[in-house]
Amino acid sequence: MSPEEHQAERNFQHANFYKLAAAPVFMATVTKCGCTFLKNLFYFLNTQELHPAGPKIHDHEATLLRASKEDHEAILESPYRFIVMRDPVDRFFSLYFEKIYGQGPHAMAWFQNEVGKKIGLDYTANLDLQGHQENAFRLAQWIEKNLNGETDQEKDFHWRRQSLKYSSVKGFDPTIITLDNLDQKLITLLNPVVPEIVQAIESVPRFNISDKPFSFAEMKTPELTELIKGIYQLDYEKLEAL
Repeated sequence: MSPEEHQAERNFQHANFYKLAAAPVFMATVTKCGCTFLKNLFYFLNTQELHPAGPKIHDHEATLLRASKEDHEAILESPYRFIVMRDPVDRFFSLYFEKIYGQGPHAMAWFQNEVGKKIGLDYTANLDLQGHQENAFRLAQWIEKNLNGETDQEKDFHWRRQSLKYSSVKGFDPTIITLDNLDQKLITLLNPVVPEIVQAIESVPRFNISDKPFSFAEMKTPELTELIKGIYQLDYEKLEAL
């Protein structure tokens, strides 16, 4: 890539950041990495009001404040530019229980009907641990094929590699925050310029949190964990470098 092409690519990356109006804070989000809460948090900080759509905030992107090309230098100079990422295995199990196996309002009905049943996923209620582990293994195998371009379905953001989203903002070298203990990490990072951050975090509801029949630790088997880590190797490399 020529210097001119590299600059053009970096110039476009600003569009991937959400921003605060009153402080030089810029955030990039990754699907299944707390993005619903984070968008609601930024909306609250910018308006002092809860977003009326709450868990459906993704359908109202026009109500969120995004960075523009005029923010380019401000993003580069800000020590408060960040992206939130997550352990890929935990992210995969969250996807499985909420979107793929779950029957709640956040379930991906299209996937269940068009893909899940065809690849042999068991949607029996009160499925036992072994049944969930077998479902997860079949899902991981299908996702690997999908990301390799071997299926008819598009590569959905819910299971795309996190490193792909990071690559869209890497020109700004954002701080990587991991999802575990997110509240405290946000407070530590942003408190110098957002003194109301604690009150805001306490005010914004948590969405997409559902009871799971088995913990992520219970779901892990050596074979399944190895498969998931292989699929998301680039994500692990990025997180292990922290």
